[in-house]
Amino acid sequence: MPNRELGRVLCVILEECPNYTSKKDDLTKRVCKYFDFITRGAPRKQLKKKIGWAVSHLRKAGKVEEYKAKNIRVRLLNPPQQGRLM
Repeated sequence: MPNRELGRVLCVILEECPNYTSKKDDLTKRVCKYFDFITRGAPRKQLKKKIGWAVSHLRKAGKVEEYKAKNIRVRLLNPPQQGRLM
């Protein structure tokens, strides 16, 4: 899966999350659920690395931000304003 496609999928996933944010560790689980992957062990670790690279590229592009609450979280910047009044 190309990084560009993975970045797009991460944005779609974060749009569905409450407050457009998710724990960084949970992104792997959410991507697997999005594509209906069932992985354990080494393949999941490789996917986690690739997701980490995609998040860092999205952060450099200004599409997401990483911040620390009780854990490291990823927030979508400039979410779509559909369905909102103002």
